[in-house]
Amino acid sequence: MKVLRRRFNIYLALTVLLGLACGCQTIGNKKKITAALRIHIEVGGESNGTSQEISVLRSNPVLVTIGKTPALTEANIIHAKIIEAQGGFALEIKFDENGTWLLEQYSASNQGRHFVIWGDWTDNDFSSFSAGDIINLPSLADKLKQPTDEVSRFLRSQFSAATQESLTDYQSANTNSVLSLQTALIEDLNKIIQSQTIYSTQRFSSVVLREKTQQLLAQNSETNSLLRLNRLLLEDAYPLELSNIHKSVLVNRWLAAPVISRRISTGSLAFTPDCERDEAELLAIGLDAAYKKIHKHDLK
Repeated sequence: MKVLRRRFNIYLALTVLLGLACGCQTIGNKKKITAALRIHIEVGGESNGTSQEISVLRSNPVLVTIGKTPALTEANIIHAKIIEAQGGFALEIKFDENGTWLLEQYSASNQGRHFVIWGDWTDNDFSSFSAGDIINLPSLADKLKQPTDEVSRFLRSQFSAATQESLTDYQSANTNSVLSLQTALIEDLNKIIQSQTIYSTQRFSSVVLREKTQQLLAQNSETNSLLRLNRLLLEDAYPLELSNIHKSVLVNRWLAAPVISRRISTGSLAFTPDCERDEAELLAIGLDAAYKKIHKHDLK
């Protein structure tokens, strides 16, 4: 009877958690929370009505079958922070009293399996360049037309013959000339930042890099987004010519699948997420905001 009662308590707690989380997943609505985190348990056998097969890790995908109902959600996260870890960083999640109990029960009864963790948060859009991202075409054209710095020399060497011709013929007072060069530069810049790493120590020796650019470079990880890093580098190289303002977008993905190796009684779970450090920082900030929003009445 005690076992049945204990199981009932687990199911009741999950029901409460899901009830708290209901309606709080959508990001973009100002009335909603800013981030969400769902921790599922790996299950054995093929996927069925209560389970599903998902792919974790973008650089080296692994298929895992999980229970559809999350074991823990952002409703029980009281704090999230970035911690230093061997070879990089980790995201540490601290749970409230009920979450601590649930974490201990699930970790004790599922050793050898995996926690499979999903999250969503708001981030800056690091998509390809568009026309509006060139905020000072005359200045950019001058730097590329007769390059005196290493970055401009590199870009000029990568441009197509058509773009080279548009640079040569560019006249700021001629509308057709402006549109022609703008279109050509956008096309070539996007090809460059999506096809190769543009960074080298010598090439960017005279460029002042922002902290987030330096952090992304320091990670030296396969999870780094080539497009993201290259765009940041060009924004730093041309701060007066290229916009560094990005619209907010929703990011969501399966973040990690740490193995459950022991009973966790501390109320904390740390894992290395499949994202860049600045993404993880935004997720941590969003999760802290989520807790405050969900429990705003309790915190008064």
